[in-house]
Amino acid sequence: MKRRRWDAVVARLPSEGRVVGVEVGVWQGKMAAKLLTALPQLTLYLVDPWKAAEPGSSFEASGAEMASFPQADFDTARETAAARMKQFDRRAKIIELDSVAGAKEIARRRVHIDFVFIDSDHSYEGVRRDLEAWAPFLDSGALWVGGHDYGNTKGEVKRAVDEFFGLARIETDRDHCWFVRRKA
Repeated sequence: MKRRRWDAVVARLPSEGRVVGVEVGVWQGKMAAKLLTALPQLTLYLVDPWKAAEPGSSFEASGAEMASFPQADFDTARETAAARMKQFDRRAKIIELDSVAGAKEIARRRVHIDFVFIDSDHSYEGVRRDLEAWAPFLDSGALWVGGHDYGNTKGEVKRAVDEFFGLARIETDRDHCWFVRRKA
């Protein structure tokens, strides 16, 4: 059986005790549902603006297939994600904001998070913005920050992550996942 990104995330989390995480880039909520099912002690914040790429944006220039989708597809994805999350009651908390605004909202709420998984704008500029917004949570107690598509696209995710953290700190896993743990 193929090991998927949610398996890589679950393997890096405590199996007991309360766990609070953030998924940045939710789309239809499939990964969130897998995580919340596998970890009944998990509260998960789902951060996604569900907005089509704006002309001239780094997201549009990234070449990601999703960047070509019309707004109607994003609206449907948001509805699908919300419907999937209903079964998890208060453990799934949707924040309909872009990544940077989502990080500010989590900080404003003073939520202690254990992990952040980023799978959003795959352009170099977008990944850098995500890392600058979410990496500071490592300093305030998060166990790790990670993401998807490390080396799986045009190389923009890998380049941004490598430059931001340095190769020595990066763990990789199957399904193109990357992780950086809090410094000891």
